[in-house]
Amino acid sequence: MTGGITFDEVVQLAQKLPMDEQQHLIEKLLEHQRQTSLSAEEKIALLRSVMFTQEILNVPSIRRVDWYDDDGR
Repeated sequence: MTGGITFDEVVQLAQKLPMDEQQHLIEKLLEHQRQTSLSAEEKIALLRSVMFTQEILNVPSIRRVDWYDDDGR
């Protein structure tokens, strides 16, 4: 916690704002987020967090005949 205010208090204060000011606050936060770019290590960590770790049990064949009938169609 910094500055003596908690996240929940910020949310409560933001909810008390009129809708147009809430929208403006959202736009400001999104713009700030866009300007704050991730480091290379953070990008790699983000990409790795969505990677599959499950091993493939049956690798598909690369041979056409295994996928289709052998009559050439």
